[in-house]
Amino acid sequence: NDKWQYKTPFAAPKVLVLCPPKVNDKKESPYQKAFAGALERTEALPAILEPIAKAAGAHFFDIAKIVPFGEAPDAIHFTPENHAAVAKAVAEEVKKILAK
Repeated sequence: NDKWQYKTPFAAPKVLVLCPPKVNDKKESPYQKAFAGALERTEALPAILEPIAKAAGAHFFDIAKIVPFGEAPDAIHFTPENHAAVAKAVAEEVKKILAK
């Protein structure tokens, strides 16, 4: 096989796909109209992305299980506390993956 991936002596890297949180288009926000319908679409993402990630040999982590929605005043972005919770959870997941 002449693909470059098969010519390297290094193992393939471990990849972790992060699924973004849901977007709450029902909450009052300056962006509410721009994100109309986003809740249903973002709720569907894990079921779409996880099989693709697994088929590619990647690991999968759904951020919405830690922080379902961004809690900043704009109802889209994370607060510092949201970022801290996600960082802690992702770090634990990476430790588990690297320990395998």
